[in-house]
Amino acid sequence: MRTHALTLSLLLALAGLTRADDTPAKVTRADLARSYQRFERLRGAAGQLAPERLAQLNRAFDRATVAFFGGNGGAALRQIDALSDELCQDAILDAQRYALRADPPRWVRGQAPQARLVALYPPSADARDVSLTLVVHGPGEQVARRRLVAAAAPAHALDGAALAQLPVGNYWVGLALGSGAEVEVGRFSVLARSLDELRAELSRELEAAPPSPSREVARGRLVLLTDRPSVDDTAQLLVDPFALVRELRAEVEALKAGRDPYRARSGDWWRTFATGKSEVRARVIAPSKQQAPLPLVVALHGAGGDENMFRFGYGAGALAKLAEERGVLVVTPRSEQILRDPTAFAAILREAARLYPVDPERVYLLGHSMGSATAGQVLSRHPREIAGTVLFAGTAGKSELPIRALRGALDPFGFGARGGERVPNYGHTLLVGDLLPDALDWLLARKRPAWF
Repeated sequence: MRTHALTLSLLLALAGLTRADDTPAKVTRADLARSYQRFERLRGAAGQLAPERLAQLNRAFDRATVAFFGGNGGAALRQIDALSDELCQDAILDAQRYALRADPPRWVRGQAPQARLVALYPPSADARDVSLTLVVHGPGEQVARRRLVAAAAPAHALDGAALAQLPVGNYWVGLALGSGAEVEVGRFSVLARSLDELRAELSRELEAAPPSPSREVARGRLVLLTDRPSVDDTAQLLVDPFALVRELRAEVEALKAGRDPYRARSGDWWRTFATGKSEVRARVIAPSKQQAPLPLVVALHGAGGDENMFRFGYGAGALAKLAEERGVLVVTPRSEQILRDPTAFAAILREAARLYPVDPERVYLLGHSMGSATAGQVLSRHPREIAGTVLFAGTAGKSELPIRALRGALDPFGFGARGGERVPNYGHTLLVGDLLPDALDWLLARKRPAWF
């Protein structure tokens, strides 16, 4: 009965959707991340493409990349969404152009947020003929549905008072088309208590744990626990706050009892690496079966990305699947932090070896674009530690070390124009996800040269 009452309340709130001005909203990093992830998922679902179609897709995606680096996030977003529209069996472009804006994106139950759907770019010519239904999904069930007046409307406001009464849990908001296809436009969480308060509480509890490197790991992980995740911090935006609270409570309790909750930890988890000069943000991806000694791959993303790119971006997170299948430990740090701090890579190696049975003869580098340049710097500083390197959209140069450079024949940026393997029908970015299996197998076949 309570669920039905809440459903009715929210439906009544959505019945009051109102139009706002016609100015497209500012595109955020979160909008671009959601659009790119959706595109990669649809591209994977499309299967193998004909060479001509693959080349067309790569050229179009690289045009979006050019728009992004030119400072036109709105144009980049629309171009990526148009590609997703082409890959999908349903016409989803006019649903993709919307995004949920909730302030705050996480709130304590009883607090009334300001929430609305905003348009990120102008509608298509056919938008007024498109029927959209707003769908709110709650913990394990659909909470509410409401048909929008028109897909061409620039914005729709939601009733914060009704949202304040939703049960505690994670929610996601979708726009459903008449065909039944549904496009996610945003997420929010209703909390039992403030995450900022929980962070302060856990930070105080950490002081009771014996000093150790892992206590500092826990302290670094606490930054994810916030009521107001930044739209520019995808690590904060992607995390499930309820799962994170459970994890951090268990980690703090283990540390207080003198146990290390991070030693040989499997799965995907976010952390920072302390170098003495900086705190390097990174994701760690560890296989469930860790057969010692364990190969280590440090994967460095391209410009515009961050430590989450190899986990959720390239090939829809293909590297995480490969790490589990091949039994490989992967660390994906922020490339620009590795560039700025010459001590960062050594700190990552030391810390990885402290927590996992890393094979010192099988430490590898992967890099894309700026990440390839970063890998080159790391290689010049640590030639004796690296068993093999793969550079996507990068130049290998002259080296006696095992280096493989892969460049798209259609790359508009000219990276790796001289030397390396020329890959037909690919441009600057999409080759990474597709060629990762071959690249990883090439690396794993190598050990550190004996003459070192």
